Amino acid sequence: MDNAWCRLAHSSANRNMNEDDLKLELIAAIELFVAGITPIEVTEDFISTFLEATKPIQLPKEERLRQLAIAIEHEEIVDGWKGLLKIYKAALQENSTDVKVFHSIAISALEWCEDWRESDLSKRKLATADGKDAVTKGLKNFPNDGDLSLVMGLLNYNEHYESEAEKNLKTETAYQWFCCAVENNAKESARLHRAHCLHDLHRWEEAIVAYESVDQKKLAEQLAVWRVFKLKEQIAYCYAKAGQREKSISLFHHFIDEVSVLKFEENSPTDYIVNLYDLVEAVMNILHDEELLISTRELVEKLNDECMYVRMYENELSLIQETLQCHD
Repeated sequence: MDNAWCRLAHSSANRNMNEDDLKLELIAAIELFVAGITPIEVTEDFISTFLEATKPIQLPKEERLRQLAIAIEHEEIVDGWKGLLKIYKAALQENSTDVKVFHSIAISALEWCEDWRESDLSKRKLATADGKDAVTKGLKNFPNDGDLSLVMGLLNYNEHYESEAEKNLKTETAYQWFCCAVENNAKESARLHRAHCLHDLHRWEEAIVAYESVDQKKLAEQLAVWRVFKLKEQIAYCYAKAGQREKSISLFHHFIDEVSVLKFEENSPTDYIVNLYDLVEAVMNILHDEELLISTRELVEKLNDECMYVRMYENELSLIQETLQCHD
């Protein structure tokens, strides 16, 4: 074993360290432990070697294994999700009621059920099922854990569907889980996704109330800032769909004014605005307001110009140009 790795793993044994410091040391040790291993093959020997080597880092075995799984979940792993799950199962063998392990399994499953991470649909379905199973087991011991309810909602919300009816059913199920998460003080993401579900189900008035209940300051602290701007756009869109035209137009103008003064000296516009589909859809097909249409075009052109390498908002711009030509 690499001498530098050994020194790092053993260094904590001779110092009084708090839990946060120990975790930082463990993460550094994991980086060295898996350095140069591609792909990573999770075997019993791999797990036992890791536990023995990190023994001087005074954290429970289940926590060391959980951190190992989190650290390598984005790496190339032999057997993919099944390989990663072996580490989590080993953690549960050490402590079968550790809520953090159940939660981490479900969070990892969220990534592995995405088609960009796993192209095989059957394997994505397996990851989703394993994630749901972990949440179910966790809730048996911690029925009021809002974060477990949140991740169960996300697993249902992101789950593959074959028809619009199946999608609506999964969305309704996700909505119930997000409501449960909100009741149990989960992160602000629970309120946001509760609103997303109502949005997707076309329950516009309820969606407005749900979106407006999201604490935007907390949301910005907990998630990427673009979520806050998207939230504002979606609130205005829901007002449009609910038939409150003047309110929607006013909110969209305010949104455009706010985005227009953003400075992108160190960041890309996409750090704040991932797309403007709701705004463009409302302007083109619902509100039919000439002034708002022109303001929208100016905003999209400005954002496109600010993107240094690619024109990220080309689809929105072309749709707006077509609409303006039709008006002419």
